[in-house]
Amino acid sequence: MHGHPPHHQVMTQPAFQHAMEVRNMNHVPVDSSGKRDWSHGCCSSMCDGCAMCCCATWCPCIAYGKIKSRVAHLERNNYPHPSGGDICTTDCWLHGCLSSFCALGWVLQIGLRSSIRNRYRIGGCGGCGDCWCSMCCTPCSLAQESLELELEEHALKGAGKF
Repeated sequence: MHGHPPHHQVMTQPAFQHAMEVRNMNHVPVDSSGKRDWSHGCCSSMCDGCAMCCCATWCPCIAYGKIKSRVAHLERNNYPHPSGGDICTTDCWLHGCLSSFCALGWVLQIGLRSSIRNRYRIGGCGGCGDCWCSMCCTPCSLAQESLELELEEHALKGAGKF
């Protein structure tokens, strides 16, 4: 054994395991590419999410800021935002300024909508559809996005994940 180096056992830690997959709580059917539709229709989300609908109609910057902070919290921590989303964020102020001074707050919503579609594997017309929905019906799109997040948040709460 004089000429052979000693064997060292390499110890590795197990890879990080994500929590259970809860991205399709209403069990909306998926197509052959693994994509699905939104859990709530864009127009019906106005009735299904009344509180967010009112907020998105009268103060879309606040709705946008809350949704954006909820998504970021879910992505970072894999559990719901403890207060339901931050209100007075940089994102809120930026949306408010763009909406007030040049009516372009909806432009920020395109990226948010796209990231939510990707998170939940929702099909659609891609960036073009996100742009169209955000521009033509800001409150509806914000309410729809909020309801999609709400499904995952409720599932995580029910599973004792936070």
